[in-house]
Amino acid sequence: MKDFFKNLLRSSNACSTPTNETHDNQSPFPEEPPYQLPDDDDLDWDLPDVPDDFLIRPPKLRPEDLPSSISEYVFHNALKLDNAPPEFVAVSVLTAAASIIGGSAVIVPKEKDESWEVIPTMWTSLIGTASTMKTPCMEAGLRLIPEDKTLSGEKRTIVVNDTTPAALAIKLSQEPHGVIISHDELTGWLTELESKANRSERGFYLSAFNGSVPHNELRISRENVQLDASILSLIGGIQPSMIVPFMKNRLNGKLNDGLFERLQLTVFPVHHKKATDIPPNKEVIDRARNIFKGLWEFRKANHRTVFRFSEEAQSRFNEFHEFNIARLNSVESHEEAMFGKYSALCAKLALIFHLLSAGDFENVDTTVGVSHVDKALAWMKFLEGHYRRLISFSRNSPDHEFMEKVLSRFDDLQDVFSRREFVRKKWSGFTDNKSIDKAIQILQSLGYIKEFESNPNGRKTKRFIKHPDFRA
Repeated sequence: MKDFFKNLLRSSNACSTPTNETHDNQSPFPEEPPYQLPDDDDLDWDLPDVPDDFLIRPPKLRPEDLPSSISEYVFHNALKLDNAPPEFVAVSVLTAAASIIGGSAVIVPKEKDESWEVIPTMWTSLIGTASTMKTPCMEAGLRLIPEDKTLSGEKRTIVVNDTTPAALAIKLSQEPHGVIISHDELTGWLTELESKANRSERGFYLSAFNGSVPHNELRISRENVQLDASILSLIGGIQPSMIVPFMKNRLNGKLNDGLFERLQLTVFPVHHKKATDIPPNKEVIDRARNIFKGLWEFRKANHRTVFRFSEEAQSRFNEFHEFNIARLNSVESHEEAMFGKYSALCAKLALIFHLLSAGDFENVDTTVGVSHVDKALAWMKFLEGHYRRLISFSRNSPDHEFMEKVLSRFDDLQDVFSRREFVRKKWSGFTDNKSIDKAIQILQSLGYIKEFESNPNGRKTKRFIKHPDFRA
């Protein structure tokens, strides 16, 4: 990790835009008097931390967290994409599967109350910087969705890109089991829905997540659109800095109508890039495609087919549901809004895992077993960890951004430097005493520098020395 981050710092510096700032080889100031360097053994260096270590670290996805039918496909594609986060590929594949199932199946989570039926819609956000391969990871899931041809020979797909609610309603009238909207970046969509002028659109999307609310659209120039139910899955990427304003609105109680809580498959992984060059594994790809072809045939042959838990699976789900409801009395309001939907999410995931594991899609068992509930429960813990990381980032984003800015300048500092030499750099954002002291404190707390006292000419001077791994 240290070699990776060292190279990252150096490459960031090499690519930076030239400025008019003073550099060491241009310094008009005389050199400091000679001083005695401390021995590295006496300084007791540890491996420096990276900024992410100061955020909540999310759980990592394991191969056993996914059905065997898609697990290898997920990890193979992530590795092939220069070691992209497998979490990104996993949620993309699961969302693609959910969009195919749509209204063809429902699950009844409770044993006695049959009125609670859950349609497996999924809203998914991939949170990562521009270099984390969000779009290619989404495509790895979406390209598994089969395409049909209409009677006129045109391609029929349930994948919709940027669209208006009116056009979406027409598409949904053609696909009663639902469609999936794909956004490269969710920021624009979320911003539009925050506008007061788009409140009706916001309401339409909120109901489409539930998958059971009728929708009637009265049109003057064309025929009216009437939907027995609007069923919509959604997926998109978003950069961490761009989601912070939306998260802060939620934390402050603004626009708390449940829109963000519907982005249930939200992942914010730690990402370490690694160049790879491996050929596509045809066997793995074909296995995943065949499963999705089976789901497509199931979609065409079924309508709201009811699935129930086995006795053991029901007991396991009941335990989680009781725990989840009980904790809503003692959590923060933003957690209550998110966790309040976790019981339904657990049931959705169990149904999706069950169907992804089906061997015969013409005779699918409508009883969901305990192994699929156990996988769903593992995902509940996994997703909660990623949500807590997002909350941590949103609350600490100014400090986190400042930390990254400090580290981007670290390579420009000499191996040994004083506070006065830091001041002489005259870097943007580090021009006052408070920001300079904060920058030095961050470098010390992360373990990139240590302070020592030199005694040139009988005068004590505080200086700082870089970690051995980051010296020129």
